[in-house]
Amino acid sequence: MERTFVCIKPESVRRCLVGKIIERFEAHGFRLIAIKMIISTRKQAADHYIGCSDQPFFPKVISYMTSGPVVAMIWEGVGVVKGIRKILGATPDKVPPPGTLRAEFRNNSDVGKYHDTVCHGSDSAEDAVREFAIWFDKTLKRSSRMDFERHELISTLWAESVVARSCTLQQILLIIQSNDISPKNAFDKNNRSALKMLLQSM
Repeated sequence: MERTFVCIKPESVRRCLVGKIIERFEAHGFRLIAIKMIISTRKQAADHYIGCSDQPFFPKVISYMTSGPVVAMIWEGVGVVKGIRKILGATPDKVPPPGTLRAEFRNNSDVGKYHDTVCHGSDSAEDAVREFAIWFDKTLKRSSRMDFERHELISTLWAESVVARSCTLQQILLIIQSNDISPKNAFDKNNRSALKMLLQSM
């Protein structure tokens, strides 16, 4: 099954667009199999955008990508690479088609700027493999059953909370941290009921 890498950029996270973006991808039948929120290091951002490292806008891109949390994801499905790029729409040097995420959610005050793309999607399956290595660890890339179940659970919890209750990922992470659930076992089967109850009480 084909996989692709998606990164929701800092401005979209700040504007609480994460749930809406995920919902759009799922509505097209694609499956979220891995997800995490991080603040990118300069090395991660530079490695990700290595193809434009000789461009004058490169330093601004790196500064932007490290300015706040990003949401890194792996999506799976038939034709997922082209499918997600179609959902995203054109890059900012073109006019994105109506109904695409970039047409709907781009910040109009930043139209034409390189970082005004709402969300990144891999150009090809080969690029996706390279980007997996930058943003996810080796354990995840092996896609063990434990990894799959853990990320399937966070996808389920997130869909239930973000889409249905307008809960942000930051709030979910705060719930986990404030209830002394360590990142290592945050999504173990024993914690599932407790997490759902906490989310439902928000």
